[in-house]
Amino acid sequence: MVVSVQNNVSATALDKHIEKTITAKINKCSGNGNTQSYALCCELVRCGLSDADILTHVSRFKMLCNGDWNPSEKVRAARADVGTERNVYASDTVEVDAGIDTERYTQLMKEQRDIKCDIDATTTNTDITNQLALGLINQRLQLTHQLVRDEGEYYEQAKAIHSAVQVSKVVTVVENAGSGKSRTMGELAKLIDADIQAGDVTWKGMVFATNTRANRDAFAKANNFTVVKGVTEIIFDVTKSAAAEIRAAEIYSEDFELDEKDKRSVVDALLAESYITQQQANTIRTEARKNSEKLKGPFLAICHAKMRCGGLVARFMRHVVVMDEMAADDVVALCDADETTVYGTKVKLQDKELKAEDEVRYFMEQIAERKDTNGNSVGGVVMLSAEKSLLRAFGTDDQPNIRLKGMFGNITVKHLGKPRTLVDNNLSVVVVDSLTNNFETKKSAETARDKMARLLQAEGYFVICDGKREDTSCIGNTTIEGCKGSNEMMTTKTAVLISCPHPFEVGQMAMRLGCDEATAVSVIVSDKANQAIGRNVGYRNRGEECLLVVAAGVHSADKTLTLDVISNNCFYARKRTDVDTLPVKLQGIFSEWLNDDDAVCYKVAMDLYTNIFVHDEVTAKDLKEVVRVMLAENGAAKTRITRGGLVNTTISQLGSLGVTAKVRQKCTNGVVKSTTYYGL
Repeated sequence: MVVSVQNNVSATALDKHIEKTITAKINKCSGNGNTQSYALCCELVRCGLSDADILTHVSRFKMLCNGDWNPSEKVRAARADVGTERNVYASDTVEVDAGIDTERYTQLMKEQRDIKCDIDATTTNTDITNQLALGLINQRLQLTHQLVRDEGEYYEQAKAIHSAVQVSKVVTVVENAGSGKSRTMGELAKLIDADIQAGDVTWKGMVFATNTRANRDAFAKANNFTVVKGVTEIIFDVTKSAAAEIRAAEIYSEDFELDEKDKRSVVDALLAESYITQQQANTIRTEARKNSEKLKGPFLAICHAKMRCGGLVARFMRHVVVMDEMAADDVVALCDADETTVYGTKVKLQDKELKAEDEVRYFMEQIAERKDTNGNSVGGVVMLSAEKSLLRAFGTDDQPNIRLKGMFGNITVKHLGKPRTLVDNNLSVVVVDSLTNNFETKKSAETARDKMARLLQAEGYFVICDGKREDTSCIGNTTIEGCKGSNEMMTTKTAVLISCPHPFEVGQMAMRLGCDEATAVSVIVSDKANQAIGRNVGYRNRGEECLLVVAAGVHSADKTLTLDVISNNCFYARKRTDVDTLPVKLQGIFSEWLNDDDAVCYKVAMDLYTNIFVHDEVTAKDLKEVVRVMLAENGAAKTRITRGGLVNTTISQLGSLGVTAKVRQKCTNGVVKSTTYYGL
């Protein structure tokens, strides 16, 4: 294709033409704008805009016309019908022998987007009037339609990262789950490879490290990277013994702080402890040598554990090192002297947790010490995440994280990426009173989360839970940690359970970020929720349905659940009368959830705890009367209240919340009278 540029038409001219076109269509609009919307799409296609930009303008047009048609269908139809038509608007700008000069129009599109990006950025979501929704949605929407990236965005972002790693120790890319961060890394690898082919000696290659073997292998397959395995993985491949693999990991952990000369050979140790045979040991050593040879390659895919603990960040000084699925606890280390108090509970690291913190500190030390052969400081570390705690961990010039700055002041950081707020009505949010109560008076050992997971699974939901049982087994189908980065749930009907985080988790986050309890809770629950719902809604854009079930305590006056994906479908399920306000498909689940005496008792106990005991004490007589009234208000049957022991059950639940009975005596005219009070 031969291209000759006659004139340089600015993006402003293109922008004015687009606005003029939209205005004309609005003025001619009759009815709901169905016909004019198609004509508008065709005109915008001819102007060389991407589908994402066209969708932005057409969605605004739909809103102005009160249309009930699908903007995406209009864009697809126009794109197909216009096909290879000559770009009418740019016919005097760019001459082409065949078709459209896509590179030039990509440039025009970018310039136009930079000048007039996010056309609806100042539009608030006025459609959502539900009280809960208003509590959850505390920020302006950037766009009022489903965002889909065009191909050029990955390349442009990769170019920005390619430039930033030359001057910064760390480059962070924090964006929505499913936004295609790994695709951007594929483009970055192409840029580095092009440099190498051109004789540029700045970088020798790129190492991509992620959280799971499945994610590692998927990235390697998509981008022609060489997979480098850990020794424990090789041990399992050879022996097919989970016990041998687990023991190998334990040996690595036990020897982590020892000098290299004092560390045991994992293979020899397994052989001595009879986990493997001599023949297996020989095979493992052979495979390990082959695996080590792969480390000499230019483009490698690896798992976090090997990258962080094996000293490879320092070894790959001349490689761009990409760390996927990072968060605050991956970069900010705590020590045994750190302690705080959360909800009256003292939070201090346990001995078994200190080793993990040492690994974090060692990892960051490697980044700080990266230097070239001349002793000059080297950057080249990219950290990817959907969790905003990573941004808070590094901080900004205006709001630095004093702890991290004090430990690693020479680590310069460049923040790239742009978390966006998306609208997707495939998401529904239901708030319940609690997901952490254990129903202690119930004969069954089923916890609240276990019960909710069971009810949801019975209706065909794939359940993602924010915790495990005491025996470390999974509640539901998987944990939030286990689903990070996974593409396997894109077309699956998912349900996500978010409860109030444990005081230890809150305390550790508060110490890492240097923030208060409320902020720490907000960061934790928001990151967890966005990770999980991002498996199939928002940028994933293929989800059948996602149901987010959250405990009421995660969004109170001082705590905020901030979602990257919001929806009109927000509901309460805190009492039995709330069931009628739910969609029909959810009524069965939450009717059974709320039709449980222990759940009602726990709700009443929580209400009493919040509204009474934090202020005053109550006599036993008054307490029982208040409990009877509140049980009835929350739908408990009269016979169950009077004969089923629900009053005593509720008072027992208060005991688990820290409310205790105190007996006081008063002597009047020589008569001693005892009165029981309940209080904190």
